[in-house]
Order: sequence, then C-alpha cells, then structure tokens
Amino acid sequence: MQDVSSKNIFEEGNIPRLILKFSIPAILGGLINALYNIADQVFIGQKSVYLEMQQQM
Repeated sequence: MQDVSSKNIFEEGNIPRLILKFSIPAILGGLINALYNIADQVFIGQKSVYLEMQQQM
C-alpha cells in the first residue's frame, strides 16, 4: 500500500487529464445548482400567480 502523504498528484501526471479530473465535479455541481434554481423559480412563479389571483378577488 502506498503512503498517500508522500504522493502529490500535481507534481506527477498528465496536465490535461488532471484538469479533466478536477473539472468534472465542478461542472456537475454547477449543473445541479442550475437545475435547482430552475425548479425553484417554477415553484416561486406558481406561488406568485396564486397570490396575484388572490389580490384581484
């Protein structure tokens, strides 16, 4: 078993592969955040329409 503390992945390895390895979680996190915001806006939009209809009555 290798000692994890002595291995530095930034000093060894292929740079494009490292960039890809670290960018995928960031991209997925941004995508999940965007989907959450879209769903949130849909529910807020429905609630505002309901409140507007209540004020007109």
